[in-house]
Amino acid sequence: MSKGGAGKVYFVLYLAVILELLIIIVERDEAEEHLIAKQKESMKIVESILSQLQVGAGTEGINTRPQDQITIPPPGINVKEAIGADIKPERRYMIEVGITDVTASLKMNESEEPADYLERLKRFVRLSNVSDLQYDILYSRSAGDETVPDSSSFEKRANTELKLKLGEMERQLEEIFNQYKADPVAMGTNIRALMTNATYETPQPTGFKPSHVNDAEFYYSRGQTDSLGPKASKKRVFVVNFEPKEEGWYKLRFSSRTNKVLGVYNPEGSTLDIDPEQKVNIGTVQLKVKDLLKVRDELQKNMAVLPTAEVARTDLRQFDETLQKLKEDAPDVETRSKVDLYGYIVKLVTPGMSDNFDQNRGYIEYNIRVLKPQPQITDPKIADLKTVVRVFDKLSKITLPMQVTPANGQTVILKNPGTATVGGGSGTASVGGAGGKWVNKELSIPVAGALAPRDEPYIFELAQKNGPKQSEVVQCSVFVYSSKLTNEEEVRSALEASWGDPIEFVATPASGNTIKPDEFVMNFNMGTGAQIQPLRKLAVGASDNVLVPPGADAVNLTVLWKDPQSGEVVELFQGKGDVGLKRPMILTQDLKVDPIVNQNDPEFKVRGIVVRPPAISADEKADVGDVDAQVTSSTVRDMRTNQTYKVSVVGKPRKISGQEYEVTLKLSGGKIPLTKGQVKGNIQLSISATARAQGATSKPRQKPVPLSVSN
Repeated sequence: MSKGGAGKVYFVLYLAVILELLIIIVERDEAEEHLIAKQKESMKIVESILSQLQVGAGTEGINTRPQDQITIPPPGINVKEAIGADIKPERRYMIEVGITDVTASLKMNESEEPADYLERLKRFVRLSNVSDLQYDILYSRSAGDETVPDSSSFEKRANTELKLKLGEMERQLEEIFNQYKADPVAMGTNIRALMTNATYETPQPTGFKPSHVNDAEFYYSRGQTDSLGPKASKKRVFVVNFEPKEEGWYKLRFSSRTNKVLGVYNPEGSTLDIDPEQKVNIGTVQLKVKDLLKVRDELQKNMAVLPTAEVARTDLRQFDETLQKLKEDAPDVETRSKVDLYGYIVKLVTPGMSDNFDQNRGYIEYNIRVLKPQPQITDPKIADLKTVVRVFDKLSKITLPMQVTPANGQTVILKNPGTATVGGGSGTASVGGAGGKWVNKELSIPVAGALAPRDEPYIFELAQKNGPKQSEVVQCSVFVYSSKLTNEEEVRSALEASWGDPIEFVATPASGNTIKPDEFVMNFNMGTGAQIQPLRKLAVGASDNVLVPPGADAVNLTVLWKDPQSGEVVELFQGKGDVGLKRPMILTQDLKVDPIVNQNDPEFKVRGIVVRPPAISADEKADVGDVDAQVTSSTVRDMRTNQTYKVSVVGKPRKISGQEYEVTLKLSGGKIPLTKGQVKGNIQLSISATARAQGATSKPRQKPVPLSVSN
């Protein structure tokens, strides 16, 4: 991009022009004095041009790093977890653009009018800033190439530009000029601040701004410019934030337009007539148009084949091509130098042409290689998780240990019928060698209040993920049982013993025989200070030697289940049996309620009530004493008329055979006869029974029996 070499060539060529003018002066030493003065004036003009135009755009135009390489993470991979550090795909680039240093020329000249001074300062505002900075993003898919691909493989993906708000800056300049007319020092300070505090129009977004960056995507930075120190008068710093989207090669192209050379400028809508007194700037040197026109006319007179200024105005390409052809056909260096000089002057005095000077333009193509590594992903696995777990519903939670790999993988619950969670270890996928490490984790499943007892298991499904890979699904079936015994009445009856009697029974938990007996604990308390060791079983036999001591009033029993995983204890049963003559057992599992068949006399029977008397010795049983029945509550009504009925017991329970009794109930108080098929309701019946033996009567045993009745 540098044109410094070409600038040096121009410098030599322009020196040749000066030498020619000097020769002309010497050869015309006999000419009139005023002609000699004119030649000297032309020499001065040419020297001014040479001092500024002998340097091209060069490296001073735009500076930034030439090449970069960015690694973007593969999708689904947390690189920080994998390698302990983030891969940052975003970049922040600084672009330095050279401008004209006007700081030494800000003071007002003694012979200068205020209006001319203000006009000169306005030109300095343009000279000291970048008018336009174009930002193009090009892309090539040649990701495998280590060298920059051919330019033909790049396609433009986005572009935007920063445009200087020149009108706004000129208004600010006028305010400073009017405010500090009487204070040149303050005026200079404020003008220098204005020149570095340039304002630009907001550029259009490109879609390549980093998502995690709060700054603008592309902007002028006064802070970075000020950080240059003394160089801040010669450069302006711009910032671009960039993040690539995919692997391959990106080319960031920055094209600048400065105002090192300011030619004739006509505002939009004005005529094409040029004011001879108008000035042009070559750096901070100002030249009048009329002086340049004299040199132009002199060159045209001596070289008749030169293209006209009209051609430059209407077709700049044709103008440049014609000059290039003239230089190629020129017989000597002197002629080529005159052609170059003519081209410069025409562009300076033709409105809007100074934008095309190389000194006002610079560009750089900034190449970025973007890599996306292909991760070597460890196969994820889950091991040592129990596949079947059986618990009771009062357990607070289940805690199941397991092992997973890789250590940086993610354990997910694919099927969660409760509120289970996975804890311990670490999360998110890995791509590195540490992926083969196993770590301990726990599956935590709340039970109490979360999982109700039911016959079918709750099935939890887990998997280990590592990026796009997933392990085989692991299932854990959780059976939840009611925290109770299914034969509580039998156990309570077994606790009702006489002094010296052994306690014998089998406790049946709601889990049946699916849980090992040694997970249960039975604690006895006879209330006399006798110590009975806890039994880790569910059956108590004569060999266990659990005897009712003399003087005991009751036998207390607690049945517990201890979770083998957590050690938490769940109570399944707590009850006691009075010592003395046992109360009979009342069994209702075969209970039957006859329907009402006589609508005029609505009586019905409850059958299948079994009263089983207790044994008082190895070969003797007590007798059944009094058996009674009461209706404790009822809600029976005619579904059509909504009339309610009272339910009462007719007589006493009647023994049918052996140990079986029946109870007769009757409806009253409502519409009689009953409406067939319309009377329905629920009844709470209480059955009580005592046992008798050897002149002693046991305490009554009572049992509530819920019934449903209909006709």
